[in-house]
Parts: sequence; structure tokens; C-alpha cells
Amino acid sequence: MIKDKDMADKIQMKKETGLVHIYTGDGKGKTTAAAGLALRAAGRGLKVIFAQFMKGRASGEVDALAQIPDVMVLRASKDYGFYSRMSEADRNMQKKEHDSILDTIFEHVYKKHDVSVVVLDELASAYEYNQVDRAKTGYLLENHEGVEIVITGRNPDEALIRHADYITEMKKIKHPFDLGISAREGIEY
Repeated sequence: MIKDKDMADKIQMKKETGLVHIYTGDGKGKTTAAAGLALRAAGRGLKVIFAQFMKGRASGEVDALAQIPDVMVLRASKDYGFYSRMSEADRNMQKKEHDSILDTIFEHVYKKHDVSVVVLDELASAYEYNQVDRAKTGYLLENHEGVEIVITGRNPDEALIRHADYITEMKKIKHPFDLGISAREGIEY
């Protein structure tokens, strides 16, 4: 039972227009949770776009999702590495690729009307570092025409939070990385 009447009214009003999810926090599992939602949606016959920002390295989730007929995976053409270590030229190129991904999403949401779920993996970081068109991102969050939107990433900007209907925080209690154990194929990527 929803106690906040304004929240209940907002959810009822948006029921037919799609809701916005944010998976955030310093813990493991944000991308995996988003991939799980994409998998669930595809399993129910919904068309899904799984778009990755700020990532280019191969991952098991992306490889598996790309094999599902109702899931379109969009990501940069290469792994640019950590933002803090990127050259200005690489930052410019990455932003150009991210904006192109957003253009493809717009085509499917607003022209073709052939997608039900859009996952924006690591959009919070791309937004924070101005590596994606913020005006277009805002437009998508305001006008997603029946499309469910999922955003992942640490420290989402208030501009993203304002549009969220769900916010789930993954909290790190303990992680092998703290002991110097690197990410493991098939487990962390």
C-alpha cells in the first residue's frame, strides 16, 4: 500500500507511459540487475534496447543479451578506459559515440515506436562527465511514451533522480577488489 498520495497519483498516471528505474550505489550488481530486467522483458515478448555508456570491454551480460532476438545492444566501438585516464581526443570521440547511441534510441522510441524497455547502463557516469547530450537525455526522461527506462551508475545527478519512480541502491559491504583481487571473467564481467 502506497502511503504517499502524491506518489500513488504519479505512479497511476505514469502506468500507461512507462516508469523510470535507477540502480545505483557502490556495490556490485547494477548492470546485472538491469540485464536481468531486460531478460525478463524479452522473455515476455517486449522489445528491449540495452545501451551501454562509459563501457567498451566485453562482458558476459552483453554477449548473452546480444543473442536474444528481441534485445538490441548498443555500445561504443571500443573500450576507452577510465574517464580520468582518457585523452581529450578520446573523450570527444566517446561523447560522439554516446550521442550516436542516444540518436538510435530516439529513432526507436519516437519514430519507429518499436521498443518497450530502454536500459541506459552507466548513464549516471556519462551524464556526470558530460559524455552524453544532457538535453536529449532530459527529453527522453520527460517523454518516453510508454517505454520503461532503466538507468544505472553511481551518484546519479539530481536531474536523473527527479524522474525516477524506482531507486535501488546496491551497497558494498565487502568486495574482493579491496584485497587486490581483479574482476573475474564470467563473475564481474
